[in-house]
Amino acid sequence: MGSAIHNRLLKSVNAFLTDHHARQEATRPCEYARLIMLSAPFRGLEMVLRPHHGQRNWTLGSTTGVDFYLRHPSLLDCHLNIEHLDDLWMITTHPDSGGCIVNGEPVGTAVLENGDRIAIGAFDFVFLEGCAPNPSR
Repeated sequence: MGSAIHNRLLKSVNAFLTDHHARQEATRPCEYARLIMLSAPFRGLEMVLRPHHGQRNWTLGSTTGVDFYLRHPSLLDCHLNIEHLDDLWMITTHPDSGGCIVNGEPVGTAVLENGDRIAIGAFDFVFLEGCAPNPSR
């Protein structure tokens, strides 16, 4: 009889821990994101935005020294900046760049969301968020 109670108690504790872990995973902020090129000839090219040694912002432009270099006359040397702030991803363009287009709307600054379509100069991208795998697994 004691064994049956003990087993029910263990099942309840395990169910609680599993549910608690699932809620933590669902609410933890995304740790990285990707810009995936949709334009030829670079279709499928992925630019991974992953914090590394405290890095929280990335630059894209047409000169060396930026994080993502695309040599093209439609881009400024440092065309834009993408910043990871807690659980938000923010895109900000250089004032002289003419901005960019997010989901069909011209913007100078915008909060990015998973699946957003972004036009930067002559290039089209999709923004995808992803949570890094839990290292304890």
